[in-house]
Amino acid sequence: MRLQSFSISIGCFRPLLVLFISSWAVVGCFGQAPTGEAKSPKADAAKPPATEAAKAKPGWVGKVGGGLQLENGQRSARGIMISGDLAKPYTPKDMLSFDGSVNHSTYLSGDVRETAVNNLSASAQYSHRLNNRFFLVERFDTTRNTVLGIKHRQLNAVGVGINILLLKKGEFYVVPAYAIGYHDTSVTEIDGFNQGLASYQKFRYQMASGWSLLQSWMIRTNAEHRSDLSMKGSIALSSPLIHKRLFLSLGVDYFYEGVLSAQAIASEGATRNDMIYSVKFNYQIGK
Repeated sequence: MRLQSFSISIGCFRPLLVLFISSWAVVGCFGQAPTGEAKSPKADAAKPPATEAAKAKPGWVGKVGGGLQLENGQRSARGIMISGDLAKPYTPKDMLSFDGSVNHSTYLSGDVRETAVNNLSASAQYSHRLNNRFFLVERFDTTRNTVLGIKHRQLNAVGVGINILLLKKGEFYVVPAYAIGYHDTSVTEIDGFNQGLASYQKFRYQMASGWSLLQSWMIRTNAEHRSDLSMKGSIALSSPLIHKRLFLSLGVDYFYEGVLSAQAIASEGATRNDMIYSVKFNYQIGK
């Protein structure tokens, strides 16, 4: 009697069982069960697609411009110069930057004026951030100065940068490095490949008044010839002029060359200290 009543109960629930199995078959065909919340086509249309703006990489940032320069040192000069300082982040940890200048000056040597055509000083730097304090650096420098007898000089330096100050309005870092270089100069004793130590330092700060300060310094040594020492530094103040992207820049550059003649290797010849004063108009690229 109990068995008969159990079979009757199964018979009553058989339509529900078929409906339950059928619903799971539908889920298997369409991938998901209905949630009871219908998606509006308008809601999908309101969502912005993964547009190009989200994929776009940051552009170049920096200043380019030119102006007049006056040089005062062992030899006086006047001329014009074009310079730039640009940087581009490729990833949150990788940065590529360029800086340099080209000038055309007329030098006074006694009563005779000598012209130095297109003297060049340029650098390219790649950096990879390790953390907020340290980053890896590879820096390449090239120089041409016909007055000093430097036909061309290349320097490739690799080191670890140290962020001493890192703020929203500025930065201050130092990079001690190992350097390999090559000379082609009028002093054959120092020509060819060489190695030594190098150090690069940069400070940038944006003042509240609209003025910005940019300062840098670099030292290069030659392990084979101690007298073959080069130093260059610069400091510049810039302020917006007429237009928010047009800047007036007042700068001072310092150059030191330890070898100008063969006698200088034996500490008998002259070294050179020069100061270059410049007034430039720079155009700001990027933010």
